[in-house]
Order: sequence, then C-alpha cells, then structure tokens
Amino acid sequence: MKPERISFAHSLQQTLAWAYLLAMLGGFPFYFQNNYINIVASKKSFFQAATLSFLVPAALLGICSWAAARRKYPCRPAAWSAADLSALAFMAVVAISCFLSPEGAEAFWGDKGRQMGGLFLLLCAGAYWGVSRCYEHREWVCGLFLFSASILWLIMACNFWGWDLLGMHSNLKKSQIPHFLGTLGNQNINASYSGVLVSLMLAFYYASEQTLHRFCFGGISVLGIYACYCSSSDSWLLAAGGALLLLLALSMGDAAQMLKWLKCCMAFACGSLAMGITVSLARTLHWDSRFIQRFCRQTLLSSLSSLPLSATALALLLLLYLCIHRKGGAGRLMAWLKKYGNPLLAAGILVGILAIGISIFPLEDSFGTNRGYIWKRTLRNFRELPFWQKLFGYGPNCFYQSLQARFGAEMRELFDSPFLDAHNEALQILSITGILGLASYLGMQLCLLSACLRRRRQEGIFLAGCVGITAYLLQGLVNNPSIFTLPPFFIFLGMVENRLRKAKSEHPS
Repeated sequence: MKPERISFAHSLQQTLAWAYLLAMLGGFPFYFQNNYINIVASKKSFFQAATLSFLVPAALLGICSWAAARRKYPCRPAAWSAADLSALAFMAVVAISCFLSPEGAEAFWGDKGRQMGGLFLLLCAGAYWGVSRCYEHREWVCGLFLFSASILWLIMACNFWGWDLLGMHSNLKKSQIPHFLGTLGNQNINASYSGVLVSLMLAFYYASEQTLHRFCFGGISVLGIYACYCSSSDSWLLAAGGALLLLLALSMGDAAQMLKWLKCCMAFACGSLAMGITVSLARTLHWDSRFIQRFCRQTLLSSLSSLPLSATALALLLLLYLCIHRKGGAGRLMAWLKKYGNPLLAAGILVGILAIGISIFPLEDSFGTNRGYIWKRTLRNFRELPFWQKLFGYGPNCFYQSLQARFGAEMRELFDSPFLDAHNEALQILSITGILGLASYLGMQLCLLSACLRRRRQEGIFLAGCVGITAYLLQGLVNNPSIFTLPPFFIFLGMVENRLRKAKSEHPS
C-alpha cells in the first residue's frame, strides 16, 4: 500500500470515528422504542449496532495500514499505555468469565434484566480502543456535546414541570410516573448520568479561556445542576460535590484559579436557586406536578435548594469572589491557603468520611433505600463462591443468578422485586467478573486519572479527565454501571487516552 493510500485509510478511520461520535452524542441519549417499556433493549441495540458499524471497518483499515507499513518500515512495538493494558486485561477477563460461567449463554448475550452481557462489555472496551486510536479532535464535537446535553436536560425539566413532550409516560401507572423522566429512564439512571455530565461541564467551564466558551459551559452547567435536582435522587451530589472538591484542591493558593472555582460554585448555587424558585412558584400557584411533589419529600435536596439557603450561598460566594478579585486584596489569604489549604481540606474530607462511617456502621439493611441489604448479601455471596469464580466472577449479567440459590427466596419475601444488581459499581463488577475483572476495570480508570493529573495544566481535556473519572467513581459508590452510562463513559475515556497519546509525542516531559 502506497503512503498516500495509507494516509487515505487513516482519514477514513477518522471519518468513521466522527460518524460514531455523532451517533453516540446526538442519537444514543434520545433513542427509545415503545417508551420506557423497552428502553434498555433499545439503548443496547443502538449502541451495539453503532459500535460494530464503527469498529469492524476501522479495524480492517487499521490492519491493512499496519501490514503495509510493516513491509516498508522497520517493525516497532505497539505503543500501549497502562490504561490500554488494563483495558486489554478487562476484555480477557470478561471473555473468560463468559466461558466459565454456569449461565454461559446469558453471560455472553445478556438478554435478561439489565442486559449487560459479555458482548456489551467487550463492545464498551472496543469503543475505548477505537476512539483512542481513530479520533481526531474537531470543534463541532464540543458543540454537539453542549447541544445534546442541553436538549436532554430541557426534556427532563419539562417532565419535572409536568409536560410530557414525547408522550413517554403514556404506558406508566400514575404511581410510576414520578420515577421516570427524560429519555434515559428512572431517577437513579438520570442522577448518575447527569451527575457525571454536569461535572464535566463544570470542568470545561473552569478550564475555558474564551468568553463564548465560558458563557456556554457556565449557562449549561446551571441547567445541568437544575436537571440533577429534577431527578429527585441525591446520588448525583457525590459526583458534582466530588468534582467541586477536586477543583478546589487543584486551585488552592492561586488567586486566578480560585476565582474560576468560585464561578463553578456560583453555577451550582444558581441551579439550586432556580429549583428553589420553581418549588416556591409551584406551591404558590398550586402547580399539580407529581415530580415536584415527590421532590419536596426529598429532605436533602429540598433543603439544599431552598430559597433562603441557595440565595444566601450565592450572595456569600459573590462577596468572596469580589474580595479575591480586588487587586491585592487576597495576597495573604492565598499564601496561607497555598501552604495549609490542601492539608486542611484533606483532613476535613477524612473527618467527614469517618463521621459518615460512624453514623452508618454497623450497616443496617434499610440503609440507602435497602442498599445496605444488598451490599451485605453481595459480599456474603462472594465469600461463598469457589476460588475460580472469585477470580473471574459468576459471569456478566448474572448478578441475580449468583444470589438466587442463597438469597432468592429471602428477597422475594422481603421486596416487591428481587435485586438485579448491587447498587455499588465496585461490588457489581466484583460479583460478575471477579477480583481480576475489578482490578483491570478500576486500573484502567485510575491509570488515566493519574496521567491526566500530571498534565492537567496543558489542556482542558486533561482537567476534564481528572474531574470526569473522579465523578464517575464517586457516584458509583451508590449506583450501578448500566446500558445508559457505561458506553458514553468508555467513549470519553477513549477520547482522553487519544489526547494523552498525542500529548506524549508533542510534550514528552
């Protein structure tokens, strides 16, 4: 193959990657069939069809280009990062887990329950590999990301106000309606998806240098916080709160960075204030929305967004911003924060974790809407598994099957429906892919997080990588990986790895 043909093959790979991102950013969040009844199956089929349509031709083009280049130039070892090796290990563990699983067919195809079978997990990892090798950044991708998130959150907000624009609630019972909004599904899915997404928006807002970019990311961050409140699930606070704490740690002692961090906090306060105004208007006008009624029963969220608290917080943040912004007005404070700020922040976080631990342990079954029950049963069940299943898990999409013999009857007696997942990402991955699967799955994310931290000042994508991965890991403490969240996350990891590869060649240090 001539050099110009190799170059043409690379161009085709880039075009395929752009088309794939167009489908996944612009189509995946909004695609559904038969409303919420088949939403899991429809999202899965969309993702798998789009990913196979991207990976198969991209892989063929890559193999042809590599073979032609190998004949012409000396063979060099492939440049694989630690994240690449972890992703490869995860794919191998998933394949072995499917092969060894007592529910082999279900483990691979994943036709029941959450439908996250081995094929789905392999395609998620494949999306990471394809994007990390074929993607070439273009500004329109950023614009599509902003537009897609805005539409998604506007649909959620309209549902919250009682406007079912897409008619998706037509097949639900009245009691079910407040638990489903937007084009994603139930409140937990919306909270985990939007929590990570708004954390990315805040990171890009923080890193933006151009006025237009700051305006867009800032405004959409406010909308995102508002949409997170609309989910009526407080798990998104782990993602957004963790993002703000990380940005604070990275800003400590630098006046310019602290001002950016305060702007992010003000975006959070504005979103909270907007929700407080919505609830006040609903009460004044006797606005009959089941979503608003359900939100008012959520003690933590309704307290955070109350008009007095959110307005006071916004005023204090604005006052602090003006004090630091005044030339020379915060020199001593910044010097003190640079020296003592992060140790104090770390100590505060540690004390908070200890306080939470003391308050919830010994863990009651009822903790976190029965999360305590399933967490303890998942660990008990894992301890009873044979050695090889401890290493490779019971099989993808077989969490319920693994618990069925020991706790199936108990769950059916205590709950209206059995638990299909662990409501904790680490426990879920541990159960279905074992110790090796969890190590490679987390290893991939932590390797990218470490690399992004080292290069966070070079480009906004690296800061977003730090914040996005941290937010995803934190919300995973109380949520599951899902058909809705895992594909976009792996694609994001692929984009981060792609830019890291280019940065290493441009700035080896």
